[in-house]
Amino acid sequence: MRIQLRRTGGFAGVSMECRVATEELTLPERQELEGLLEAAQPDGLRSDVSGSDGCASDRRTGARDLLRYELSIDRDDHPIELSFDDATLPESLLPLIDWLAARLGPTVGK
Repeated sequence: MRIQLRRTGGFAGVSMECRVATEELTLPERQELEGLLEAAQPDGLRSDVSGSDGCASDRRTGARDLLRYELSIDRDDHPIELSFDDATLPESLLPLIDWLAARLGPTVGK
């Protein structure tokens, strides 16, 4: 399984990315990630970003520095791609996003 999180925006507009391949994780890390995915139930979620530039969401919340998250999960040839911002991120995804965010680094080649 491969997971990618791309986080953009915020006050500084910095783009950060994390790519995780479960075969490269230790057994405890893999088990933790699988538990987070099971709890998040990403199969039942739909993307929810108010506009491609986040402007509608900015107007709704009054926040112009929202972070935007693009999450890709590819497991067993069943890809899932989701996009959210701080205002629309489902609570069920927070632990998974936090786990991945701890591994974020600068986006390369973008």
